[in-house]
Amino acid sequence: MHISKKSSNFAAKSCKGYDMSKYEIPFLTSAIQAFAMKFAMTRQAAFRYLQQYKALAFLMEFYDVEHLQSMDDTIDDMLVICRQNGGTLA
Repeated sequence: MHISKKSSNFAAKSCKGYDMSKYEIPFLTSAIQAFAMKFAMTRQAAFRYLQQYKALAFLMEFYDVEHLQSMDDTIDDMLVICRQNGGTLA
């Protein structure tokens, strides 16, 4: 999957106050892109949804575990977190 430099900058700027490693930023942008593709949304819409329903905070907090899973499992985990916080995508 190709992640543009613009996407990486987008995620980095949007996570102010969190010290992200050079490995977390590509993972986060990949997860946002994969989520967007699965639900046929733009990256920006996916980012807003994941941020609103706290899935991005979850990914940053549990990066050490999440980055070892398949992207499908990561998306499933993000959906669970979103649903627990009021999200409605299935």
